[in-house]
Amino acid sequence: PQEYAQRLYARARKLRRALEELPKRKGTLKEEIEELKDILRELEKRPYLAPYLEGELEALGVRPPRAGEAERKERARPREFRIGDFRVLVGRSARENEKLVREAHPRDLWLHARGIPGAHVIVKCAGRAVPQEVLEEAAKLAAWHSKARYDTKVAVTYTEVRHLRKPKGAPPGAFAVYKEQVIVVRPGEEDGPGD
Repeated sequence: PQEYAQRLYARARKLRRALEELPKRKGTLKEEIEELKDILRELEKRPYLAPYLEGELEALGVRPPRAGEAERKERARPREFRIGDFRVLVGRSARENEKLVREAHPRDLWLHARGIPGAHVIVKCAGRAVPQEVLEEAAKLAAWHSKARYDTKVAVTYTEVRHLRKPKGAPPGAFAVYKEQVIVVRPGEEDGPGD
């Protein structure tokens, strides 16, 4: 009888904790719904962007992976653009963002929409001076690949990769930023760099 009572108390505690988590889960689900609505609106306006949004849809659990896709996904490369003489890489998921930062040169330039979930953008420059036009185009990519893609103006943080630190226990893709600078851009003015 005492063992049975202890099991019931343990179950009650577990249920109480689960009940306390419901408001957080509700907020997360609302955010995911809004993100899906944003993606749908964008696809209706620009259907040619569908391949670029697949990673976001998978991250939200909307599209089940196809057979053999898990292995391909591990080997998948980030989106790659050329802006002037610079290679620009854009992460497709939190894990890919993490990998981008870890594999980047310490003097490469890192960009991210400020205070908003979104992709990490790396300008492969290894310490070379990045012209203002390249910085602006890369910032537009960071703004576009964030939840602020429909805003008229988006603040984008940028710094060299060496000024990023991974806090202990932080989730994939989460970094603390030091010595940041901010540039404000309009996302979505162009379909992509050079278009």
